[in-house]
Amino acid sequence: ALYYAMIPAWQRGEWDRADSLLWAALAMQRARDEGNNLPYILETVASRAIRRGEYRRAAELARESVALFAERYDATHIGHVVSE
Repeated sequence: ALYYAMIPAWQRGEWDRADSLLWAALAMQRARDEGNNLPYILETVASRAIRRGEYRRAAELARESVALFAERYDATHIGHVVSE
């Protein structure tokens, strides 16, 4: 739910608030890893890290996301971070 709660803040340009919610969502998903949200959230956080110029962090998050996608799905699920 926190992942989706960050969208209005993101749309308003409230980057710090959106990032805070996004990182909280990531921490929650890592702790619980229920369903399929974790690799998608990792992908979003990696994309946000790229926009902040945090390339090393983005690469680590993207690698984690790709590994989970590869483990759980096929290559068609690997998203936009990999292609950027």
